[in-house]
Amino acid sequence: MPIEIKNLVHTYSYNGLTETKAIKRANLTINEGEFIGIIGHTGSGKTTFVQHLNGLLLPTEGNVIIDGVDTKENKDNLKNIRKSVGLVFQYPETQLFEESVYKDIAFGPKNLGLNKDEVDERVRDAMFMVDLDFDEYSNRSPFELSGGQMRRVAIAGVIAMNPKYLVLDEPTAGLDPYGREKIINMIREYHINGNRTIIMVTHNMDEISKLASRLIIFNQGEIVEDDIPENIFIKQEKLNEIGLDVPQASQLVHKLNSVGINIPKNIYRIDDLQNHIIALCKDKGVL
Repeated sequence: MPIEIKNLVHTYSYNGLTETKAIKRANLTINEGEFIGIIGHTGSGKTTFVQHLNGLLLPTEGNVIIDGVDTKENKDNLKNIRKSVGLVFQYPETQLFEESVYKDIAFGPKNLGLNKDEVDERVRDAMFMVDLDFDEYSNRSPFELSGGQMRRVAIAGVIAMNPKYLVLDEPTAGLDPYGREKIINMIREYHINGNRTIIMVTHNMDEISKLASRLIIFNQGEIVEDDIPENIFIKQEKLNEIGLDVPQASQLVHKLNSVGINIPKNIYRIDDLQNHIIALCKDKGVL
């Protein structure tokens, strides 16, 4: 079953005196198996939005329905919803607390009431998925690891809960290029091999261009675009107007066309652009 968002409004109240509408009448259906990118500038409402997907926040108005269960009308079912929707916060490594990698990843499965063997299997599978060797890392303190490795341990802790939907809020924020690439590859493999539904919040257009099959653009609390990436990234001027950029490949395509080199405007990945330029050079006898 899909996740359904119907006329979602979320209002933050400050001391009962001032109110800020972070989400304004959002409507959205997220189908099983999709990889969705949630994009928007700082303060656009994207993080507030995804926190509704596992009942961490409840609607001020409207409805969030997870597998047929309304989060607002069935608050007793929020525990089950949170088992189904795994939420990885920004900088999740700050929530690590156990003395070993194994114990940190095992914390969630233990709380599900799984037996020792089932917990062990979950931990091993999760460490494999995030590319951390079990024998090398399971007994180490997570606080001895690099920032990227700590991030992967934190994500493994959510994966070990075996959620049907995985929500990631800026999963590569603050990491070096190597750490970012490891996280991106891990997320891609997790989606492809498990046919999981992934919802990823990011501001990095080049990263999301490698992953998402559908993009949702937020601006001032509203969904202003909902389309496939190639249809989103050709709207460079509109995205710039709301404080967003496009992938580097899209920028280069725009510049090449402006000087008379005809490149399909819907190309947005570096590899695709490279292949097209090579083919064009061969046609012109340059290569």
